[in-house]
Amino acid sequence: MLVLFDLDGTIIDSKTTILRCLNILLEKYNTPYSMGELRPLIGKPLKEIIKRKVGSEKLAKQLRMKYRKIYVKNYLDGTKLHDGVEELLMELRKRKIKTGIITSKLGDVARSFLKDLKISHLFDIVVGEGDADLKPSPAPVIHACKILKEKTENCVIVGDSEDDIIAGKNAGAKTIAVLWGYRNRKEFENANPDYVVESVGQLRTVLFNSI
Repeated sequence: MLVLFDLDGTIIDSKTTILRCLNILLEKYNTPYSMGELRPLIGKPLKEIIKRKVGSEKLAKQLRMKYRKIYVKNYLDGTKLHDGVEELLMELRKRKIKTGIITSKLGDVARSFLKDLKISHLFDIVVGEGDADLKPSPAPVIHACKILKEKTENCVIVGDSEDDIIAGKNAGAKTIAVLWGYRNRKEFENANPDYVVESVGQLRTVLFNSI
């Protein structure tokens, strides 16, 4: 089995850091985000999030690199692992179950970030922007399975957004929606995940007893 996790909202709580970095970027344009506006967008491609405030796709594309420089300087400030996640990852490791990350973050940034959080050793692969097409495309799931020589039907996607679930389903993987991130149960109705869990304890039970 291969378990692929989303990063923001699923493994880490980074909403306040993302909000602060975005608003530093957008200060010049006087179009700040509120947490209420941003929360349902976390996990979407960065260009899409910036475009909502500056209007121009061309400008949004240019501003992505500026945002990344701001983010890299600030990403450890206010970001934390969700309770119980590291212990779950360690147990998956102990059971010799392969694990990975699929994220809309730039792949190199995500890999550096995980090293700084001292959890990079708990993942076999990290797939981000620049490595494969972004979710909801199934491409990151298929890419990770190909690299790790696993069949997609033996893969489980764990995420806190509908894009995670859609990517997993379109790849033929099993899907688990988590409710401790940035979405609620109702927002998953159309995506129709195989399982919905409210805690890391419930996720552990599903992974080890139901799949």
